[in-house]
Amino acid sequence: MTYLKMPGLAAVAVMALALFGVGSASATVLCNANEIPCPAARDYIAPTGIVATLEPKTSLLFKDTSGNTLDTCKGSTIEGETENTGGIIQAVIVKLAKLSFAECIFPTSAGELGKFEIKYIGPETRGTFKAKNTKVTVNTVLTGSCVYGVGEPVIDIGTAKGKAGETPATLTVSSVVSKMEGGVVCPSDVVWEASYLFTEPQPLYFKEKIEGE
Repeated sequence: MTYLKMPGLAAVAVMALALFGVGSASATVLCNANEIPCPAARDYIAPTGIVATLEPKTSLLFKDTSGNTLDTCKGSTIEGETENTGGIIQAVIVKLAKLSFAECIFPTSAGELGKFEIKYIGPETRGTFKAKNTKVTVNTVLTGSCVYGVGEPVIDIGTAKGKAGETPATLTVSSVVSKMEGGVVCPSDVVWEASYLFTEPQPLYFKEKIEGE
């Protein structure tokens, strides 16, 4: 697994730019049809609610970079709303309304909610999942209050995927986030690992949509 160094945790969807002949370009959209490009009127128009929950029978992990577990949660929910539909040189951006953690070993909460973005990278309707301006606090017995997160600019945290025959779409988070606040006993970096299912909207595919033709 490749870890991505983050200068700081942050929301859902982004953009791909590619040329298809003269004056034509493609953009990432959230689509309810498994077709490339996304057919007219089949993309989710903003504002669209986005909900992703931790995959059943899995756990969310925060570990230090040596593999020692800092915290484990059996539940987590991401909720937000798209700010735009998608377009040329423009990300599909979701503003976070909720980032919650449940049944954790230690008290864990989101102290700041930012935004998420997804960029179509295909094939199999895949997209990079990015985040910015989000903080998560883990309060352990040994380390006290440790705050981890991402600031600006957006940072890759995982991969979203909506594949034919696989519903709902998934979000696999695997990234390193850095300490933003906390004492010297707080690890300077933690690995955030989790597998989410998009429960809203359904069906959900990450597609390109040809513009300018």
